[in-house]
Amino acid sequence: MAAVRGLGALEGGRFGLVLTELRGRLDLSPAELAVLGTAELSLGAYPEAELHLLRPHLAGEMRATVGYGAVLLEVGRWAQARAHLEGHRAGLSPDWAAEAQQVLATLDLEEGWWARAAERAEAAARDLLALGLERRAAGPLVTMAWACARQGQLARAEGALQIALSVLPEYPDPAERATALATLGWTQAVAGRLTEAQAHLDRASQLLSTEQVQAQRFVWAARADVAAWTGDHAAEQVFVDRVAATLGPLTPPESRWARWVGLRRVALDRRAGQWSRALRALALLPPGAEALWQRGALLADLSEGPAATEALQAALDTFRAQGQTLGEAQTLSTLCRVAAGTPEAPDLARQALDAALRSPLLLPVRAVVDEVSAALAGQPPSAALRAYLDAARTHAQPPAPPPNVQVQTLGGAQVCLAGQPVRAPAALLACLGLCGPLDRATLQLHLYPDRAPAAASSAVKQDIYRCRQALGPQSIVSEGAHHAKRYRLGPAYHWLLDVAEVLRGAASLDPVRAFGGLHGAFLPGVDSDWSRGVQAQVDAALEGMVPALLTVYRRERLGANMGHLVAQFAQAYPEHPRLAEFRTLASGEGSAAVVSQ
Repeated sequence: MAAVRGLGALEGGRFGLVLTELRGRLDLSPAELAVLGTAELSLGAYPEAELHLLRPHLAGEMRATVGYGAVLLEVGRWAQARAHLEGHRAGLSPDWAAEAQQVLATLDLEEGWWARAAERAEAAARDLLALGLERRAAGPLVTMAWACARQGQLARAEGALQIALSVLPEYPDPAERATALATLGWTQAVAGRLTEAQAHLDRASQLLSTEQVQAQRFVWAARADVAAWTGDHAAEQVFVDRVAATLGPLTPPESRWARWVGLRRVALDRRAGQWSRALRALALLPPGAEALWQRGALLADLSEGPAATEALQAALDTFRAQGQTLGEAQTLSTLCRVAAGTPEAPDLARQALDAALRSPLLLPVRAVVDEVSAALAGQPPSAALRAYLDAARTHAQPPAPPPNVQVQTLGGAQVCLAGQPVRAPAALLACLGLCGPLDRATLQLHLYPDRAPAAASSAVKQDIYRCRQALGPQSIVSEGAHHAKRYRLGPAYHWLLDVAEVLRGAASLDPVRAFGGLHGAFLPGVDSDWSRGVQAQVDAALEGMVPALLTVYRRERLGANMGHLVAQFAQAYPEHPRLAEFRTLASGEGSAAVVSQ
């Protein structure tokens, strides 16, 4: 079977190289035309992608069939996209039928049917996992997580993202990993966990390249949301402008991302008091619940009460039909503002606050509470309404996160509290984190085996004292009678132990986590049976991860990932006795049976 030109570059995320190899050639097979069209789709060149995907779709090329439906989705021809994908899904192979299901889930998301989107995406992921295609299943898992997060199922979203991130590599194509990280950051931010969210959003941005247009748009859109929720409207404007800059002059206003840019610009113009500009932008938007809500809010700003109420009521009906609790709360709070000073205002305020209390999306809920409070400023609320306001204000305040303590043990020892280095013994914290709770005698044996018992006991006491001084008295807690006291890490802290993260990454076959924290040997200054045992555990876990991952990559034909994985292992273990064997397997010369051993 002849090789498909451009396929390797496409799978590696080098879309520009695909265009260089294939564009303008007259001898392309249907499979190669499908590769070219898919690359153009990823770069946002929708007219060219539609042209190059239609012919191979008609010739029965399944990649093109799914890609053509994705183009129709991107350009805003949603009814055609749905009819195309549902009409051809039965004729696709199981893996491409699952990919078509994933595009349909994305379409449901865009139309606001988030529960249905989550169900479709979960089904697509399940089908791909059943086929042994873990890497391809990550895309539907991210879509499922996005749908779950939008409807407030935040724990379910985070669970799906952790599974997806365990199989999504940073090399050679980081686009899907960046999208997953941005989704995770959005999910954490909307729940008020801004510190964790910012780290994931920053990493998502770092992974992007100029060729990752679709991923760029998604990451910038997530960052625009977070900026808006936190009141940083200058940053919001920057991210909206970045997304807009990726849209070509031929991009139709009803396309997926032109809609998003249009809605965000209406909101920004309203906030800045640019009424005429907001009206012009609103006129170009296709119909939808979000556009109706923005129209009603703009008309309310212009004191056009009856017209605003009509638009807002239509938006409210749609949000309720789709089960969008946050949209319902936002629309009701704007209706309350329109009705301020009238007998209807208190009931609308109660409905808005009731919907806000049902939404776990805490940061956007704050704006609802503020708008209702402002609308009721001119009339004293009843006792019941005051209780609703107090409950909503409390609900919108996320609980204070536990302090982060990072314990570095690989390649050096350092402890950081909330990002700042502190003078605390990393060896003691690592010992308790990996093995605790432990009594003092065991700690002496693990940390100071060469010292006399009295000296070792004194050293452990000093270590516990230094930890409590540097991190707080509850950083190490004890339990049991004095003569049998056992020590463990305090539950009031969020402990981040690098060696534990490496071991979890190796166990879950996630090379990003496994190699990301591997900076050298475990606690070079400690020489005990315990420390040598931990080092041996790390070495064995990473050695076992490599052949297992090579099996996965070979099955999914990810040659570039195989080579990169072995290069990472060689950097960490340049003299490892199995390195030559791994290199042979990555080059494709070894047998699959050997890999799986």
